[in-house]
Amino acid sequence: MARPRSSRQDLAVPRSTGNDKEKMLLDLAEAHIAAMDEVGINIQVLSLTTPGLQTLAPGEAVPLSRAVNDLPAATVRHRPDRFQAFATLPFGT
Repeated sequence: MARPRSSRQDLAVPRSTGNDKEKMLLDLAEAHIAAMDEVGINIQVLSLTTPGLQTLAPGEAVPLSRAVNDLPAATVRHRPDRFQAFATLPFGT
């Protein structure tokens, strides 16, 4: 999955990319569902965490919000019995 580029980067990104944490965050298939089952989670709501897109200009926020929403939307379509999602909206400044 290609990561959307932004001129601003969350400081947590380097700590959670290219490692097992990133794999777990992006793996919304059977391994993730198995981990949910292990701890008794029936449904998970997927959402972009802060700092969302609200501080970006519309020209940057609109395409980035589309890219951010693609994975959760595909995941919900694939397993609506296990996943729901909040959409990320491009409320630019």
